[in-house]
Amino acid sequence: TTANIQSSPSSTTSQKAKSQRPVYRGAIHCLRHTIETRGFLSLYQGISSPLLGSMAENAVLFLSYGEVKRMLGEKPGEKELTLLQLASAG
Repeated sequence: TTANIQSSPSSTTSQKAKSQRPVYRGAIHCLRHTIETRGFLSLYQGISSPLLGSMAENAVLFLSYGEVKRMLGEKPGEKELTLLQLASAG
C-alpha cells in the first residue's frame, strides 16, 4: 500500500507524458503542468483500485497465515511454534 502511494505520481506522470507526447516536452514538464492545472491531488487519480486490491491481498495473507499456524498446533498464550513450523506457515 505504501508502494502504491509513493509510485502513483510517477506512474501518472509517465502515462500522461507517453500518451500525450506532443503536449509535453518530458516528464518534468508533464508533472509541473499537471500540478499547475489540476492540482497536486490529481497525481493520485485512480489510486483507489490498487489500494483496495492491496488491502484484500493482505487480508487473505494474514488470515491464511493465522489458520496455518492454528492447524500446526499453535494455541494462543500456551504453545509457541518452532522456527521451522513458523517458516512453513508463512
